[in-house]
Amino acid sequence: MERVIYSFGSFEFDDELMQLRRSDKVVRLELVSRRVLAMLLRRAGELVTKDDLLLEVWEGRNVADNCVTVAMARLRKALDTANDDGDFVLTLYGRGYRFVGAVVAHPSVIEG
Repeated sequence: MERVIYSFGSFEFDDELMQLRRSDKVVRLELVSRRVLAMLLRRAGELVTKDDLLLEVWEGRNVADNCVTVAMARLRKALDTANDDGDFVLTLYGRGYRFVGAVVAHPSVIEG
C-alpha cells in the first residue's frame, strides 16, 4: 500500500491518516472537508466539478444542495490560517474548483 504526503505552502496533508498539518501542528477540519482536500490535491491543477466531488466524497448519496459549498468554505477557512501562503483553491463559477497552489507529493510505502 502506498501512502502520500502532499506538501503545499506551509501545509502537509497525509492522505492515509486524512490529516492536515501546518508547522507540525494538526489543523482541525471536519472529515468531509478533508476528503474534499484529498481529492483536490490528487487532481491539483485540474478542474474538479461539483458532480465529481458528490460522486467521490459523498459516494453519490443524496445530500443537500449546499453541501459542497459548506465543505469548501470550511476548507478555505482552515487554509486561510496562513495568509502568507495565498489562495490554494480557485472557484470556476458554474464549472467547479481547481487546486492552484504548488503541490509536491511524497509517496512512501506502508508496511502492513
